[in-house]
Amino acid sequence: MIEQHETVAGKNLYPAERLARMTTTDLTNVFRFAGADAEPAVTLTYAGMNRAETIATAHQTQQAIVGELHQRALLDNVARGMTDAQLAASIKILDSDDYKALSDATARGLDALRAEQERRTAKARTEITDTSLRLFLAFARDAGNWSGTPMVGGNVEIGKEGRGNLTQLKKAGLITTFRWEGDAWVDFTDAGVALAAEHGITVNR
Repeated sequence: MIEQHETVAGKNLYPAERLARMTTTDLTNVFRFAGADAEPAVTLTYAGMNRAETIATAHQTQQAIVGELHQRALLDNVARGMTDAQLAASIKILDSDDYKALSDATARGLDALRAEQERRTAKARTEITDTSLRLFLAFARDAGNWSGTPMVGGNVEIGKEGRGNLTQLKKAGLITTFRWEGDAWVDFTDAGVALAAEHGITVNR
């Protein structure tokens, strides 16, 4: 005769809004703790629950965390697949008054986009030398005199040695250059605008 087991419903200790506020590290730790709490050899019980309810709650906690981590991974993948321009445009839209109060999902999407933008800016920052950074900031300060696209060799002299620094800034994804009427001009990328802002310089394009 097959023994019948009563199905015990677990309690939701971690509602979606609480999970959304937790760091990925905290989620991972809670997932591990919940797994340990559900082990057959463990006799621990949560407050106000018997052992069966504790196990069911631990399993439900793990399922909720898996869902949250999966959602974050999807958002991160979407953000990583965007160009710098798409990132900046999406952040501007989601940060507008029309979207701010819509839902927790919108806020989480905005957080993922900002995190990716910050990651790219940090990466670019580590890929340039101090000399290249000084050249970049000089161009950023001069940008206002040229409608956001300063001329190379205009107010900022770079010389032969500075050509290598200019190339490094382009490889780091902070600027691009173009030629017009025989002169070279600097155009700041979204990552470049963000890096300039970190140093208190606003670049309007």
